[in-house]
Order: sequence, then structure tokens, then C-alpha cells
Amino acid sequence: MNLKVCRNGKLSRRVSYSAILVMTLIAVGLLSGCSDNKDGQEPPQPPPPVKHKLEKGKECLSCHKEGKENAPIMKHPVQGNCTGCHKPLIQ
Repeated sequence: MNLKVCRNGKLSRRVSYSAILVMTLIAVGLLSGCSDNKDGQEPPQPPPPVKHKLEKGKECLSCHKEGKENAPIMKHPVQGNCTGCHKPLIQ
């Protein structure tokens, strides 16, 4: 890098402005890359817990697929074992 030094021992204004511009661009690049939310979607949230007692032999989807008995309707594709992600609060 060829730096121009003036007779008074200081860097020229051109070099100073260039350095400020480069540092600003680096800072903006670093700050814009800090977000995990690159696609504009909400960040993933932990799955909600099961707030009721689990009944043996009763499938979760028998209520949660269509909202029977005021059950919240499932908002994601079927992924197998519901309690693998949704942990019961009541045992």
C-alpha cells in the first residue's frame, strides 16, 4: 500500500477519507451479517408445551387436526411423534 505523507508528517486527506470509507463499509457489512433473520421470516420459537394431561391411547391429532374440544389447531405438517417436541407440563 502506497501511503502519501505530507511534509508535516500527516497522511493526505485523500488517504484519510479512503480509510474512513473502507472502515465504514466493513462495519456495515459486519453489522448486516449479524442477523439470523436473512429471509425475512420470524426466528424459530420453541414448540408450545402440552397444557393438558395426556390420555393413553388417544392420538393428539384426533383433536388438534380440526380443533375439537377447543384444542388449538396444529399449524405445521405432521412430523410423527408429537411429544418428541411438545413436552407435557402435566404428567
